[in-house]
Amino acid sequence: MQLGGQLTRQVVRTSLREMRARLRDASAFHLSINVWATDVTDPSFHAFLEAQCAAQGIDPHRIALKLNERSTTDSAALAQSLQELREKGFRCSIDDFGTEHSNLAYLTTLPIDVLKLDQQFIRFIDASPLGPPIVAPIFDMIRHLDVEVVVEGIETEAQAEFVRAHAPGAIGQGWLLGRPVAIADFPAK
Repeated sequence: MQLGGQLTRQVVRTSLREMRARLRDASAFHLSINVWATDVTDPSFHAFLEAQCAAQGIDPHRIALKLNERSTTDSAALAQSLQELREKGFRCSIDDFGTEHSNLAYLTTLPIDVLKLDQQFIRFIDASPLGPPIVAPIFDMIRHLDVEVVVEGIETEAQAEFVRAHAPGAIGQGWLLGRPVAIADFPAK
């Protein structure tokens, strides 16, 4: 196993242990974990992930695996592995959509539950007069996919208003909405 795979496993192990109480409560809270295509297509990673969830008493439905779009691998193998993980209850997501290769191909070939729109698109909204006419059709396209949408990088009220108008069901992330916190300061509910 390469260093990246070892690091992913350490992140999974630590995250599940530290967030166990919150992931076992009755809320709709879920944990998103960044993974690479090589993790997703590795059957031993599937077994590891299931074992870690079982050991911590966490339902796989509470875990979202965020596939880094910079990942490259055989798309048929990746699609099959994502489907297997979804059948086990894990949610599958494309992270940083729109920043690298294959992004439109991913939408047509990969079974995903969540699409996370990269912050560079949101910055365009109030940074350039071309921003709104470029970003609005992206939201229109995503609306047809029947996936949950996460919009990262919301830093201004104008950006938040644009997202509310064009993707009212989206989940927003960014400095305007909240800042990272240490695990000790993470809200209990």
